[in-house]
Amino acid sequence: MSKKQQLVDLVVSNTAVSREPPVDEIYFNKLQKDIQRVNQFITQADVAINHLQQHEESASIEQKIIAMYDSYERIPYVPDKNDTIGTAATSSILSELIDRNTRELKESAVETEPIELLISEYKQILDFLAKDKQDKQETINRLNSKIEDFQFTPSIKHLLIQAGNLHRDLQRSLKRVITRYLAMSDTGIIDKSQLNQQLKQTTKLINQLLSGDWVDVPEYSHIKFFIDTLVKNDMLLLKYSDSAMVKLRGFDIE
Repeated sequence: MSKKQQLVDLVVSNTAVSREPPVDEIYFNKLQKDIQRVNQFITQADVAINHLQQHEESASIEQKIIAMYDSYERIPYVPDKNDTIGTAATSSILSELIDRNTRELKESAVETEPIELLISEYKQILDFLAKDKQDKQETINRLNSKIEDFQFTPSIKHLLIQAGNLHRDLQRSLKRVITRYLAMSDTGIIDKSQLNQQLKQTTKLINQLLSGDWVDVPEYSHIKFFIDTLVKNDMLLLKYSDSAMVKLRGFDIE
């Protein structure tokens, strides 16, 4: 092949390439044709709908049934697999979604900074609480070990039981002493009820004296004799105000 022929072929090929429409122009032309075709279909559908609405009231039931069967037998409009309208709509929707998600990602990236700072502060607080909990638990363990070292012998409860038993023993002993004293000091004959009455009166007097206060001397003869005996033995203090009053010696805090 001569150089002249090569130049001719090159010019012809370049001319063919330059005359070939670009891809965007092909896509635009095809999309425009598809839109025209869909518009024509919509126009035909509108005409058919108007026609049906005009004749629907006057048509008989048989005609409506036949028309319904005829409509069901027809294939509705189905776009091609390479339908440019659907492709363009999908591309547009996807582009909008991509743009929106991109903006949201950028905004969320900015908003995560204070969230990360807050998370860091929460972690510091949790670490502090864990350390504080550990310190308090160690303090509780030390206190428990110290409590175990204290062995109360006897315990407070045991001492209270002993005090109650001692109080009852003293009451019984006091009752026996007073009963024997009343039996020996009274020259008359008394029955059991009188003895119990005198026992209660004398016991009441002794309890009043044990309180450490001055006590009025009752008018009972057996109590007066009992008080005289204690005064003579220097166990009671005696004073006179409006009436005679006594107090146990050693309980005077004045």
